[in-house]
Amino acid sequence: MEHCTIIGGGPVGATLACALATYGVKSRVVDRAPLQTLVNDTTSDWRAIATSPTSQNLLQALGIWNLVQESCLIREVRVIRGGGEETMTFPPSLGDKGVLGHIIPLSMLRSAIAQRVASFVKEGLIQWVEDSIESIEKTSAFLNVSLKSGQSFQTALLVG
Repeated sequence: MEHCTIIGGGPVGATLACALATYGVKSRVVDRAPLQTLVNDTTSDWRAIATSPTSQNLLQALGIWNLVQESCLIREVRVIRGGGEETMTFPPSLGDKGVLGHIIPLSMLRSAIAQRVASFVKEGLIQWVEDSIESIEKTSAFLNVSLKSGQSFQTALLVG
């Protein structure tokens, strides 16, 4: 029985799996997408994501940030209301070292996270299961999880 099962291998679920693996906690990630597809895909999702310096620090600590291929610094945020007569500007504080965060293409971030997941898969700390949930049954000590493929397992913690 794995200590943790994570439903969904998107940026949040896969990053959680990496964080657990960093501390030696094994997890299982259930996602419909093949892991290698996520590793190789750096262009299919045109959306971007903004990360804070704290998020960057987390991704750095997990060995993901250095895999991010492209990012754009956020040095100032300006909010314009209506026709542009009213504006608010948020400059970085001295503690931010002139940077409020980064803008990263979502496909590239997902690819970087998937690359790190793949390394933990090789180490046996993450199990990637290409499937989806059929049902979950709670018992007094654990959860019984059944997948659409017919596979089933028990887990002590389910994150979804």
